[in-house]
Amino acid sequence: EFGTAEQVILSPKHPYTRKLLASTPMLRSYSEPDYIPGAPPDLINPPQGCNFHPRCHRAMEICRHKDPPVTYPEEGQRVECWLYGEEDE
Repeated sequence: EFGTAEQVILSPKHPYTRKLLASTPMLRSYSEPDYIPGAPPDLINPPQGCNFHPRCHRAMEICRHKDPPVTYPEEGQRVECWLYGEEDE
């Protein structure tokens, strides 16, 4: 995900970005950080489709087989996720 710091922190789109922000311990917070389960993908042999799908709680079948499209949900913000893209058939 790409965008201004304000866009990425205040309005994250990709499930990985959301989980990454939720896993950050916050001062004065009574809730536990929400860590990302599992191990990061193998960089030499990445999984087919979206690299985050094995650890994503929002993964769909298409995420396992096809690379996500590049979409621009807001001006200046870019995300590669099937939640925001449509398959061209």
